[in-house]
Amino acid sequence: MSLISISTDTYDNFRSDALARAAQNLGYDVDGYYGYQCWDLAAELWQNIGFGGGYPLTGPLHYARECWTNSRDANAGDDFDLIYNLQDVKRGDVIVIDASAVSSTGHIAFCDEDYNGTTRMNLLGQNQVNPNAVTGHIPTVTNLSVATFLGAFRYHEWEQPTPPPPIGINKKHIP
Repeated sequence: MSLISISTDTYDNFRSDALARAAQNLGYDVDGYYGYQCWDLAAELWQNIGFGGGYPLTGPLHYARECWTNSRDANAGDDFDLIYNLQDVKRGDVIVIDASAVSSTGHIAFCDEDYNGTTRMNLLGQNQVNPNAVTGHIPTVTNLSVATFLGAFRYHEWEQPTPPPPIGINKKHIP
């Protein structure tokens, strides 16, 4: 398969491009195996930013969870920070979930919200609605369990600066 151009300047533009493709009932299949799998959408980001390895590495089983368990440092390279705590997850982070009752291979997707204090979050990903091991499924934003969170990758270019604290009103100067 070949690289499909997708916007990487902001998470919102990346998300819009992925969902526009889904509206045409299309997804991303970077490696030509098993259709639109979750790993393929993450691989689109890695490829489109010109990541040195070309796409995120997995491990001997080629499972999504191995992007973290076997290859997190190589996958982070100089472009991503590693996030170890679910409570630190921000919108746009690429989250990796371990095996669960839903998937023995784990899952990789983009957080569509900052951590919300629960073990369920809205995720932008592929093959997370009507998952199919043979054909996969187009990109969707879906509320999924993150109870088996392994870690996340934060793309440097999508980091938002922390806003300064609001300026307080000095009551002494109010007539």
